[in-house]
Amino acid sequence: MAHAGTPKAILVYKSVHHRNTAQIAHVMADVLGSDCAAPSECPYEKLAGYELLGIGSGVYYGGGFDTWGPLWLTGGLNKKHPDERDFQRARDFAAHITGAIGRTLSDEANGGRSP
Repeated sequence: MAHAGTPKAILVYKSVHHRNTAQIAHVMADVLGSDCAAPSECPYEKLAGYELLGIGSGVYYGGGFDTWGPLWLTGGLNKKHPDERDFQRARDFAAHITGAIGRTLSDEANGGRSP
């Protein structure tokens, strides 16, 4: 549910390997007051009802394969992540986005001038 004064938003995420991206997306959606769904839950027709779209996916470079080969024995390089610090960073980023959206909407309401 969108907060007053913010556009109706949805975060669409792809999270496969350890479901970490899904965890971060849901934390951000809570702060943004937005919906949150996997692509399979979001047909294009559904997206038409939103004013703001956020997209997230895992990062699969080098470290993204940290549980490949012998590293799976130890749980990988990023074992125990996301942790509370990661969740707080996601909350802070979402709060920053919310502030930026609020400033943009305020500027538009004032004819492009800051209040």
